[in-house]
Amino acid sequence: MRNSILLLMMLFFAQTIQAATPVIEGAFGIKLGDIPRIEYQKGEVYTKVGRLYFIDPPVKNDHFNEYAIHVTNMTNKIYSIYAEKEQSAIDCREELLKVKTSLEKLYGTMTEQNKIYSVKQNEREINLTCKINVKNAESAALHIKYIDHRLYKDSISEPDPNHRDSSGL
Repeated sequence: MRNSILLLMMLFFAQTIQAATPVIEGAFGIKLGDIPRIEYQKGEVYTKVGRLYFIDPPVKNDHFNEYAIHVTNMTNKIYSIYAEKEQSAIDCREELLKVKTSLEKLYGTMTEQNKIYSVKQNEREINLTCKINVKNAESAALHIKYIDHRLYKDSISEPDPNHRDSSGL
């Protein structure tokens, strides 16, 4: 009986801790899965998997000064939010630790692989890295990317050529 009560209490606290972690929805005032707002767009580049918009986001962060979003070709939905800031390699490493600490307070422990820190929730992920300039090792850029992998997969899906859509006829 005592073990059952202890087990129930542990499950309750585990669910409480899990419920306190916010869902990865987006960043800089922009949500993954939304349609991009025209007033944020500063420039546009067409890519194989969608359109890349350079943006002026509604919420800026001191750790970054350049922002962009990727939008699917088929649905016009935001599947990736990106930001960066060029700086010295020393400053970049310091800024990376500050941003990593902030992200871990929100989303939990980040894992590291190949000098890229990540936190994942279902189909969404945040990647953080300090990319050292290959020509000048004293220069670097702090990069952060929020991505919705499901929307990304949808953006690269080829339509079925045998599908005959009769909607709207």
